[in-house]
This record gives sequence, C-alpha cells and structure tokens, in this order.
Amino acid sequence: MLSPEGAVSVSVIIINRNARALLSRAIVSARQWAGRQIVETIVVDNGSTDGSAEMVRGLYSNAQLITNAQDVGRAAACNQGLARARGRYILLLNSDAELTRGCLDELVRVMDAHPDVGACSPSWTPDGRSVPAGVFPRIWLRLLPAHVNWRLENRMIQAFYREAECYDVEWIIGAVLMVRREVVEQVGGMEERLFMWYDDMEWCLRMERRGWRRVIVPGACATHVHGASASQVPSLQSDFRKTMAEYTYWRLHKGRFPTALLYCVRVARLGAKWAHLVVWNLFCRNRDQEVKRALRLAAARLGWHLRHGPDVLIGRPRPYQGE
Repeated sequence: MLSPEGAVSVSVIIINRNARALLSRAIVSARQWAGRQIVETIVVDNGSTDGSAEMVRGLYSNAQLITNAQDVGRAAACNQGLARARGRYILLLNSDAELTRGCLDELVRVMDAHPDVGACSPSWTPDGRSVPAGVFPRIWLRLLPAHVNWRLENRMIQAFYREAECYDVEWIIGAVLMVRREVVEQVGGMEERLFMWYDDMEWCLRMERRGWRRVIVPGACATHVHGASASQVPSLQSDFRKTMAEYTYWRLHKGRFPTALLYCVRVARLGAKWAHLVVWNLFCRNRDQEVKRALRLAAARLGWHLRHGPDVLIGRPRPYQGE
C-alpha cells in the first residue's frame, strides 16, 4: 500500500548515547537506502558527552533531534521518538546498526502484504540465515544452569528459521525493529520501567497477546555491531542492569511467586559457587589469579542479590541504572 503523496511512510528512530561515529553512519544509511520510501529521521540523544548532538545539528539538519540532559534509558528514549513519529511504519534503529540497499523497501513490502504482522526485522547477514530474535523466558529453562539454558534457548531460536518470504519468531531483538503504527496505538510504547534490556522482549509479548505476528524477513539485510552500545557501561554494572531487567520482566508478567523461585534458586547457586571458590582459594598453593578474579565476581553478584532482594521481590518495579 502506497502512502498518500508527500506523506511519511517510515519514521526512523535512532537512539544514541556517546556513539558519534556510529550514529553518523546509521543516519547516512537511513537516507542512502530509503529506496521508494518517504523517510523522516528522528534522533534521540540520551545525554551524550561526545558531541553527538552538535554533530547532528551541524551535519544532519533535516533530522529531528531530541536531546536528553541525562540517560533516561532506552525504553523512555524510544517512547520520545514514537511520540514524534508520523510514518505508517516506525523503524527503531540502534546507533550501532546500519541499513543496506533494498532493506527498507523489502520490510515495507512484507508489512504491506501481511496486515497481521505487527513487527518485523531484517536478517543481520547477507545470506538471510541470521535470526535476530529470541524466545520468551520459560521458568523451567531459566531454573537450569546458565550455560544449559543458553544452549537450549539458542537451539529453539535457530529452529525458527525457514526459507520463506518471512517466518514467525517469538520476540525480535530491538536493534533494527520495524513496527506498524496501529501496533503502537493498540499496545502502547515500550515499558519504561525497563531501563535497558528486556524492553524489546516485553513489547513483543504485549504484541503477541493482542494477536500481532512478529517476523524476520530474510530478504532484507542490516548490519549491527554487536555490543557496541552496551560496551559503554562497565561489564559488572551492565550485568546488574540485565539481571534486574529480567526480574522486572518476571514481576510484570509472571508475578511474585515465579520471580521469587527464580531469585532463590540463583542465590543458592551463587552462594554455593562463592563458598566453593573460597575453599579453593584457601587451599590452592599457587592461588591462581583467575580463581581470585572469579571469587571477586561471585562475591559481587551474590552481594548484589542479597542487597536488592527486597527490590526484586517486594518493591515496585522501577528503571534500574545499576546503582
């Protein structure tokens, strides 16, 4: 379906924080590969200190710029862009991602052809076999050891792939995510109590409950620098953000009992690991530096869980920045 003449067909929303060089490439890709679409670009700068906002004002004056004095979180920043967007379709594009030739046209074509599709994403590899998606958490999976859970979930994700125009997935990674305007109007924006991580998953869960399909389009391709955004945050702080986001997701959609079960199992495992490493460190003659490092990490993660137990189990869910 064609947009009325002069009407915006795709609003590209780019969330940025201190990624000036990557942001420039993302903006250029959205313009260079607009194809047959009338595109508007909206940049939401989340408290950058590297001159990103000044660069957008100077080099990309046609882009709409929203500046936040501080980092308000990815979900809140996305919602600021959604409130400004005028397109029939809205593309969330990470500052560390880029579109390629034909990507936008193919995504729009598939969305036009399948009115029951609420959200879609391109592949991240030219052969179309990348599956930038995930499975909704299952309690029985999350209670397994982390490495076992990762392997099983990865197998389930790879099983989504089909050689077809598009194939269904459970949730789409938000780095390059196109949504239909009607979806935003019906299910609302992103959950702002999720500061970072799990926001795309939670959004897709609400889409599923309203009957909207989420699909991957192998015939469209984008590139994504994995972890470029998250790497700006110290690894342990990022780990805590992700952990709290997971608990918040469970509280919002599964309730206190499954959340408490998951929390207690993890505390028990972390406590056992910490005790094992203490004993190993005491009796290991060489006192391997790797063992000491693992002990510090185990102590930090166990301490975090014990300190934040009331927040996880009792307190009202809120955006958690890793304080």
